[in-house]
Amino acid sequence: MKVAIIGGGFAGLGATYELVRSGHTVTIYEKAPQLGGLAVGTTISGEPIESFYHHLFPTYLDLFDVLNELGAADSVHFRKAKVATVSGGVTYPFTGALDLLRFTPLTFWERIRAGVIIFYLQHKKKWKDFENKTAAEWLRKYFGKHTYETLWHPLLVSKFGDQYEEVSMVWFWSRVYERPTKFGYFVDGCQGFTDRLVEHLKDLGTQILTKTEVQKIQRLDSGKMRIESSRGTHVYDAVIIAAPPAAFCSIAKDIADQGIIEQAKTLRYIGNVCMIISFREKLSSYYWTNINDDNPFVVIVEQTNLVPDDTYHGQHPVYLSRYVDIHDQLYTLPDEELYALFMKHLKTLYPQVSDDLVTEYRVFRAPFTQQVVPASYESIRPKYSVGESLWWVSMSHTYPWDRGINHSFRAGKELVNEMLAKKEPAILEGHKQDVVRDDTRIAAVLGMVAGTFGIVPVFYTGIALPIVASAMPLALAVISAVGMFCAQLVQGRFSFAPQLMRFLIVGGLSTMIELGILNVLFMTTGVTSGILFSLFKAATFCIAFSNSYFLNKLWTFEGGQQLISREITLFAVVNAVALVLNVGIASFIVNGIGPIGSINSALWANIGAAVAVIVVMLWNFLAYKFVVFRSTGV
Repeated sequence: MKVAIIGGGFAGLGATYELVRSGHTVTIYEKAPQLGGLAVGTTISGEPIESFYHHLFPTYLDLFDVLNELGAADSVHFRKAKVATVSGGVTYPFTGALDLLRFTPLTFWERIRAGVIIFYLQHKKKWKDFENKTAAEWLRKYFGKHTYETLWHPLLVSKFGDQYEEVSMVWFWSRVYERPTKFGYFVDGCQGFTDRLVEHLKDLGTQILTKTEVQKIQRLDSGKMRIESSRGTHVYDAVIIAAPPAAFCSIAKDIADQGIIEQAKTLRYIGNVCMIISFREKLSSYYWTNINDDNPFVVIVEQTNLVPDDTYHGQHPVYLSRYVDIHDQLYTLPDEELYALFMKHLKTLYPQVSDDLVTEYRVFRAPFTQQVVPASYESIRPKYSVGESLWWVSMSHTYPWDRGINHSFRAGKELVNEMLAKKEPAILEGHKQDVVRDDTRIAAVLGMVAGTFGIVPVFYTGIALPIVASAMPLALAVISAVGMFCAQLVQGRFSFAPQLMRFLIVGGLSTMIELGILNVLFMTTGVTSGILFSLFKAATFCIAFSNSYFLNKLWTFEGGQQLISREITLFAVVNAVALVLNVGIASFIVNGIGPIGSINSALWANIGAAVAVIVVMLWNFLAYKFVVFRSTGV
């Protein structure tokens, strides 16, 4: 089959790659001087660098497969790189969980809450649970208003402007789910990878026509497609348009199904202004800095905090970027005025910055860099097939994933597999099985947190030596992980085993949270019995059950995101009963029966609390499973 591909970005390259590997002949039409789309490059000090910042994730398996085929796997390096967030004029480290715990614009409990939810999103595989939710709505509800306004509202506005309220929660999920601990880069830049791939495709018979604009596509009576361009007229068996919606509509308006054209016109994109400023020295130790304050640029990317320091022979390129509507004044601002504006604000963040440190700057603009993905996008996601012998692929086809060169490349491959009626290897939500996070890792983390809280009652009651108490986090992490792994192994015989194990781990964490806080109250007040004990027990139960609710809903029973009124009412009733059972049983044991034998009052108070928790755990499991979180079709 002879196929024309209009557009030489990564989607077009992915389609070309898959076609030529299947024995078909391909011609690529690209109006730019070089292939690569938004991943095109330039040079600084003679060394390659992307015009728009790019980095690689460990999940970019399609590109890594190509590199292996080209014998160039060593052209990609990964390294840990520091991330920061500017909030209220202060730069805060924001690379991992410990940085979040030190993020003082949020209260301590807001940080804990945010950490739990981020952890959940990083391990949540069922993205369709978010399909009908907007990011703003979901984030406000689950992170809380203050955390949302501090962290997430600035991010959404910086990406989507006044359209931020429409953006799907799936978009936000994909950003968090894919967030790596290490960033990767091509040693010779994205352009080097593109050039290497293009040479390989040429060796396989692909014709590359750069600086060539397609003027017209016509469907012949024979069903073949005729393309008119500045290089002449040629006939093909099929045409693939690898371009944004606006370009697709312009090229295909006379031959694509009109319903598809009208739908494509509704797809909205945001443009980008990206400036590279080369400095004689580094600005900071951070690779990526998000700006959550009002600023003309919203991110600072310091390239030599990812690639080796000497890559650009003493120069340190820094990207300053802004997503903006192409009709906004900032998009069309002359380069020298944009430079003056960006430098003015950069100096407020880094007082050491001066014009004397700048060796050069360059400005790049692109009109279609970020799609505005609305809630329920799955129902309007465009099809690959848009007419007889006519196909379309773009950033609009990578859903649920956000923009990225691997996702575009893969979309091109998927189109060809659909065209040739080939099936892809089994992939879990777009990633191969060997990179999917599983319940065992969640169990280990929850076990470690439980062990940390458990140190307090063990230490206070003196039932174990301090060195034994200090080993609890690691011990419970291992026990929880092994238990979860074993439960998964026997799932075929006992289908309930993983869910029961998840519940036990969550219950263990809630128990340790409750006992940990309870023993802190014992230590600070000296009270281990009486009415105050009962009040302490009620208070710590309320703290612990909020943790239990969210983890049981989102992990144990996978109940989705919606807090429907029926569920809230049942939850309130079940936990009112649980509260009465918890406080009543513990108070009866501690105040009614009292310490037995030589057991001291502190240890007896913990025994009473633990017995009550065990009874309540059994009650909660049955009530949660068969009443509160039973399947509702939500």
